Amino acid sequence: MKMKKMIRIYVVMFICLLFSVIPGFAADTSDKSNKPDILDSFKREKNNGVGRTETGDYLWVEVGDNTNGDLIYVDDGLKFHYFLSEPKNADLACNLAEFKAKNVDISFTMYPYYKYGNCSGVSYRLNSLNSTFASPGYHVIINSLDDPNTISLKFGGVTVIKKQELVISSPSKIRVIANGDSHKVYLNGGLVIDVKDSGETEDGYVKTDEGYVGFFAYYDLPTFKDFSLTVIPEMKQPEK
Repeated sequence: MKMKKMIRIYVVMFICLLFSVIPGFAADTSDKSNKPDILDSFKREKNNGVGRTETGDYLWVEVGDNTNGDLIYVDDGLKFHYFLSEPKNADLACNLAEFKAKNVDISFTMYPYYKYGNCSGVSYRLNSLNSTFASPGYHVIINSLDDPNTISLKFGGVTVIKKQELVISSPSKIRVIANGDSHKVYLNGGLVIDVKDSGETEDGYVKTDEGYVGFFAYYDLPTFKDFSLTVIPEMKQPEK
C-alpha cells in the first residue's frame, strides 16, 4: 500500500512539473481579479450588423464591403461569412470604435471553421479603425487552411512567432495579454506564445503605441463569443 501511495505522489509531482516548465503546457496563472472594462457575449437576436458592446457601450465597426450587413453579423455570436457576397469579399474585420488602448487583457471563445477557412483571430494596437489582419498592428492568427493547428503572432504582415502542432478545438478559449513589449497567448488555459517584441517599423509605426482592437477573418467563416477586455494600467516609472 505504501508503494502505491508513493507512486501516486510521484505521478502528481511529475504532472505539476510538466505544467510549470514546458511551454504550451503552462497553466494560465495570470491575475484575473480586475473587472473587465468591456464585455460582449454577442448573444442577441440576429441582426444585420453588430451593434454595441453590452458593457462600455462601444460601437463595433464592420470593415470591408458589408453594405447589406450579411457578411459580418450577430446571431448568437459574432459571425463572418464571406461566401454571401459576389464577388467574394475575403478580407473582413470588425473593430471597436471610440476605444484605443496599449496594454490589454483580451479573452474570447472562438469556433474555427475548418472546411473552407483560411485564417481568423483577434487584433490589437491597430493604427486605424479600418484595419484588417495585414494592417499595422498585432494580429493573433488562429489556424489556417495551409497551416492548420497553428497560432501565429504577426505585426502587420510580418511573423513575430509561430507555434505549430497545437490542438485547436471548436470551440477554443483564447486569451491574449499584451503589456508593453510582452505578448502572451493562451489556448484553452495553456500558454502557447510568450514573446517580447517592440521597436519601430520602417514606416514609423511604434509597436508599443496604443491602438484599436477587433476581430478579423480572411477567407474564413469563424464565430466569436464571450468577448472581454481589461485595460492593464501603465506601470509608473521610478523617479530618478
